[in-house]
Amino acid sequence: MPGKATEIEGLPAFDAKTGTLTVLDKFRGPGDCGTLAAYRFDGSRPRLVALRAKAACDGQGAETPERWPEVPLR
Repeated sequence: MPGKATEIEGLPAFDAKTGTLTVLDKFRGPGDCGTLAAYRFDGSRPRLVALRAKAACDGQGAETPERWPEVPLR
């Protein structure tokens, strides 16, 4: 079905206090570019609540993906 993912790729981390799952998807080994997605759950269904992305693989920002530019959600 278009628009529906059945798998999530990347490095997951779950914060039990906030109920937030974050997934870092590195575009290359150093981790200086990629996406950082945050999900919360409505029952058992994940809902994307924040997305950050950095397309420029320039050797900068690998340590702080939470500071990458935000991608507006519809």
